[in-house]
Amino acid sequence: MSEPSLSFFEELKRRNVFRVGLAYVVTAWLIVQVADVALDAFGTPEWVMKTLLLLVFIGFPLALVFAWAFEKTPEGLKLEKNVDRSQSITSVTGKKMDRGIIIALAIAVVFLLVDKFMIQAPKSSDAGDDQQQAANPSVGAQTSDMTVSDSGSGDYATGVHAGALSDKSIAVLPFVNMSSDPEQDYFANGVQEDILTYLSRVADLRVTSRTSVLKYAGSKQEDVRAIATELGVNFILEGSVRKSGNRVRVTAQLIDARDDEHVWAENYDRDMDDVFAIQTEVAQAIVKALQASLSPVEAAQIESRPTISVVAYEMYLRARQIMNGSEYSIERYREAEPLTRAAIEEDPQFALAHLQLAEIYGQYYWMGEKSPQRRESIRLEIDEAGRIAPKLPEVQLALGEYYYRVMGDFPRALEVFDKLVLQLPNNADLQFKRGNCLRRLGRWDESIDAYRAAWILDPLNKDAAISLQVTLDYARRWKESLAVAEQRMDKGNADPAVEFQWAMTRLRYLGDLKSAREVLARVPPINDWIYFTLRTTVLAHQREFEAYLRLFESDPLFIAAAKDPGAAGFADLFAGQGLLQLGDKEQARERFQSALRAVETEQRRYSDEDGERIAYKALVYAYLGQREAAVASMSRALELLPESKDRMKGVTVRWTNALMLTVLGDKQKALDELEYQLQVSNGLTEWELYLDPIWDPLRDEPRFQAMVANVSKQAKEAAQ
Repeated sequence: MSEPSLSFFEELKRRNVFRVGLAYVVTAWLIVQVADVALDAFGTPEWVMKTLLLLVFIGFPLALVFAWAFEKTPEGLKLEKNVDRSQSITSVTGKKMDRGIIIALAIAVVFLLVDKFMIQAPKSSDAGDDQQQAANPSVGAQTSDMTVSDSGSGDYATGVHAGALSDKSIAVLPFVNMSSDPEQDYFANGVQEDILTYLSRVADLRVTSRTSVLKYAGSKQEDVRAIATELGVNFILEGSVRKSGNRVRVTAQLIDARDDEHVWAENYDRDMDDVFAIQTEVAQAIVKALQASLSPVEAAQIESRPTISVVAYEMYLRARQIMNGSEYSIERYREAEPLTRAAIEEDPQFALAHLQLAEIYGQYYWMGEKSPQRRESIRLEIDEAGRIAPKLPEVQLALGEYYYRVMGDFPRALEVFDKLVLQLPNNADLQFKRGNCLRRLGRWDESIDAYRAAWILDPLNKDAAISLQVTLDYARRWKESLAVAEQRMDKGNADPAVEFQWAMTRLRYLGDLKSAREVLARVPPINDWIYFTLRTTVLAHQREFEAYLRLFESDPLFIAAAKDPGAAGFADLFAGQGLLQLGDKEQARERFQSALRAVETEQRRYSDEDGERIAYKALVYAYLGQREAAVASMSRALELLPESKDRMKGVTVRWTNALMLTVLGDKQKALDELEYQLQVSNGLTEWELYLDPIWDPLRDEPRFQAMVANVSKQAKEAAQ
């Protein structure tokens, strides 16, 4: 009698294929979990775990095929087709397997409970910090709990709210150069910066940016708690580097600043070729010590090697040290360029060196060399870096900067930057660039939030503080702008630019010339646009035109600034305005003609598509009495830089248009523009109209008098 035919599904059940599959999955999961803990404890390479996972996946279908083809019998394993169905014991085997599966599942549950409540359970103090973190959103969510109110809640001075500390917050202090040659500082700084970069890519950490920690170069260990408090972090990483010939020794130690406890320390004495491995090992040790979770992508980034050539790496670091200098000037980028080129020649596949060269070219472009050739050279370097390392986040960061600085495509730049937020969670520069884009798009509140996020990550970065101040000022939230500066000034650690911007805001919204004079007398001058603006504005508003002219004739900082390609003709334009106020029309005309020649030279050399430069050219034409040329140039400038494209420079061009119309005698059109300026963000203020002598031709106009009536009354009351 033939055996009854079973369906395929029933046959799978009879041969225990389902039971084997389930048993395999449970057992494999347990093996992987145990291996993960054991391999990590022994510090085995990541490829070992990857190989184990691959074998587990390959084994699953093989186990199912084996269960289908073979059967366990009292005599051992046999091919299923050779077993008499009447003698089959698959039902007995199935019951044994059921018991084994239940035991394995019980072990899995126990492992999960131990892992959750014993291995990963935080200390009681950590839990308290987590509760504070929940109550105070972190930068990772791109929000801030800092506010300015009458009670003064929120700390703009450090950028960190007292209750917003992350338990896994860390600052990587500059590593000490222990080499006999002080010129090796660049190498110690480079090692520290790369470790900081690795850690900053870990989303589960909050890492203070490089600019803020530079202040503490050479700080003593006993200063750690004070440093941590000022930076708003719980952990400090200190280190030193000794480089001698082809050997390098790196020492690093992690300190819990809350109790000065040394959490981890290690010495690495290796050949120079192993410097990248040292950086990776330090970063991995910190992640482990802080019990931070690490995604596969983050782990791969930490393990990446930037170049195969240590020689190229050293040249890259030397150039980077020059570019990171304290004074922003085109000269330092010209000095860094040959070193960066040499690094690329040594290793053409060095993606970060290509991006550094693109940055140098971008600075040339930004500072005035706006030629199609320069624009193309920037894009070529970014594209080459992208070809070499398509997954490197810095490639996209550079591409976004290209869209912003070179192409002026702010929506596209913002789109690129927004996509990078999750990949670069601790990158203050990324938040800073987002703020720049949002500001150009007129999204003032979002821009302020982005600058504030940058400041939290980089609390001692004066550029983040200044941009926050300036944007609050432009958004006409001037009281908050003053608060940003005042809290920092009260702590005695304000950068000169912070104080100059504070004085400028008081001058714009309160007509406070006295405070501006006091700041200029007390704070040393700096090579910065805010100093130049405040200095010239105060002298002009006080109508001290002879002193105003001397700035452009004998002040070293002003003379040097006038040589910048981006400032071509401006010094002559401003000097011509001062001469007109003194009644010297002949000398003024000569300065205006000189300004026109300079602007035209820059246009021929670089670009005739720079709307801001063309607007200034239109103003010079107006001062020279060339009405048609002035109107045509201004029309072109307004076409190139409409507010719909750029809310920052678009409003500035319209301000220049108002002045051009005033010079040409088109008073009603000029007044139309000034009324608009008073209404729009980033526009002029009533006090600027009241004090600035360039608007003198309009002062008898009733519309102008109505615009300044309020501040005029305040000025008269203050004078009594």
